[in-house]
Amino acid sequence: MTSDTTIAARAWGALVSSLPLLLVGGAGALLGWMLKLPVFPITGPAIVVCLVGVLTPWRLVLAPEIRDIAFLIVGVGIGAG
Repeated sequence: MTSDTTIAARAWGALVSSLPLLLVGGAGALLGWMLKLPVFPITGPAIVVCLVGVLTPWRLVLAPEIRDIAFLIVGVGIGAG
């Protein structure tokens, strides 16, 4: 039972530590869509996260566990054709 609790605690911690980045990225995607940017799910968050990182003292981090899940999803999408 200890390993289940540890995995759940790590997953929760990864999500909580990455939440500010995910919220800023989501706002960037929405802004990109409203401005009709090309490939808005990528360009919007990239622009907004870079601006927030440069113009504010916030430290936006993405937990390695969430990064790995995102790489897996992107890889399956690319592999599917």
